[in-house]
Amino acid sequence: MEEKMSKNYTKLLIAALLAALVITGLLAGCAKPVESSGEKPPKDSDITAPDSGVIKGSEDEIIDTAKDTISIAVDREPASLDPVIYVTNWNSQDQIYEGLVKYELDGSISPCLAESFEQVDDVTWKFKLREDVYFHNGEHMTSADVLYSFKRAMSYPQAAAVLSNLDPESFEAPDDYTFILKTKTPYAFILQNLCETYLSITNQKAVEDAGSPEKFGRSPVGTGAYKFVSWTAGDRITLTKFDEYWGEQAKVQNVVVKIITEATTRTIDLESGGSDINWVVASEDYERIANGDKTNVLMYTAGSY
Repeated sequence: MEEKMSKNYTKLLIAALLAALVITGLLAGCAKPVESSGEKPPKDSDITAPDSGVIKGSEDEIIDTAKDTISIAVDREPASLDPVIYVTNWNSQDQIYEGLVKYELDGSISPCLAESFEQVDDVTWKFKLREDVYFHNGEHMTSADVLYSFKRAMSYPQAAAVLSNLDPESFEAPDDYTFILKTKTPYAFILQNLCETYLSITNQKAVEDAGSPEKFGRSPVGTGAYKFVSWTAGDRITLTKFDEYWGEQAKVQNVVVKIITEATTRTIDLESGGSDINWVVASEDYERIANGDKTNVLMYTAGSY
């Protein structure tokens, strides 16, 4: 049976996996790490979701803001960076794209590209959009982009299946900064649904200028704190800070997502300083990294279906 993972929830309660990093490296805006005690890894039954804002160790001990580039080693290459296409690795997508709303560390949902929202009736939701958002191609974001993004997502079968509670005939943009949608029936989890990567806001001009969905997926344009620079197949994806970002500026200029499929090679690359973060640590390497002189271990809890 094919297992589908809720990509939206992993953005903040990121993944039920082990991640390791050199202590001087972390992206701005990411959850800050809990330092390892060097003890044996806990059993699954002992792992609990992090409290809101949980931090052990000061930010100065974790993030070297003078560092120009952070390298993240991942275990696989995504098929595409188009948000309407399901991928098993979305480290890059999370930096490039944003949605109307987002998850906070405690699992609550707050506005993002929508500065506010309200439930009008049992099935109708109205979103007031931010007026200071620009895409990485310089285009100003309006409700037309939201309308385009939602309709586009619903035209892709896999996305439409996940978003089946939305009524695609109800999407409406009555003015430049208002977006309205309806669900088919009263639905308690609509805000969680809107956190899906599928509903990341894209720019119609950028998609059309790319020439095809495949080409857009290899040269994506979003509104996030980092913008796409290049993709070397089988090797790396490079991002750089977006200076016109509407929110808090990223603390590190560049992000390099290194594609290293072999687990031991990822561990060696981390220990040698080739990468700052190993996103997926093999269980047999846990204690080695937890007890390393220059490495730290983080553990995340995920919600999925």
